[in-house]
Amino acid sequence: MNCRIPDEYKKAKTNASIDMSMYDLNKQIISQLDPIDKEKRIDHFENMFMTYLNNTQSIHHMLLCRELNYYTLFHRNYGLDVDRFETVLEEILDNQGLWITANWANEETKEAIEYWVKIKQPTKEDAEHEEVYCFILFPYDAGIVEVD
Repeated sequence: MNCRIPDEYKKAKTNASIDMSMYDLNKQIISQLDPIDKEKRIDHFENMFMTYLNNTQSIHHMLLCRELNYYTLFHRNYGLDVDRFETVLEEILDNQGLWITANWANEETKEAIEYWVKIKQPTKEDAEHEEVYCFILFPYDAGIVEVD
């Protein structure tokens, strides 16, 4: 999974070694950021999310976090208001943890959005331990097989 770090976050400090994958590097940098604020959430749904929906005619969408083996499949009913899709997606991300940032997975196609979420994962050594994970929202019609 090659999640892309946004330009404005490239200046964050990191202890990355040369052997790190791009995902691990992004994960370490994003883990240092503050959660997305209400204003940026509103801007995201008014702009990026609407662009995503307008760039795809897909009925099915998947929210995937490969590292956690997390999969949520959405069936988008075009008769329903877009606000419902936004609300459900926001609730799902909030239920996972602290939503840190949202960016395009591919700036050119604008057909997938990366959501980085900080999730509390206590360990024996640290009850407050948190990890950052990338959840990707993308069109998924090709993954659905209709059987009559």
